[in-house]
Amino acid sequence: MNMRSSIFIAATLALAGCGNGSRANEGDHQSAGDSIQAVADATEIKIADIDFLNMSETHDIAKKLAPADAALFLEYAINWKAAKVSGDQSKILLPDGTAPVTIADATALTKAQNATSR
Repeated sequence: MNMRSSIFIAATLALAGCGNGSRANEGDHQSAGDSIQAVADATEIKIADIDFLNMSETHDIAKKLAPADAALFLEYAINWKAAKVSGDQSKILLPDGTAPVTIADATALTKAQNATSR
């Protein structure tokens, strides 16, 4: 296992384990949570509706996805947070410079990036 894989696994486990620990922003984002719950297929949830700073919400969404998609979604969430800190948005934007619209788009982007980085 290489260092990148180890870091990703540790970060994914940490993110997934945050579950109910961060509920401070829950009341502030009730309308976004309502729209997310209304989507039957979790891969069609719009990225713009997700509060990646709310770990509980991110974790709940990941639990609605297939295991492979959940891992890619959590990696996208980690990349999103890293982009906000570093300013490097290369891992969260599509090749044309636009942001993914849905979770399906974000997981496809992350999968493609992982395939090219090997």
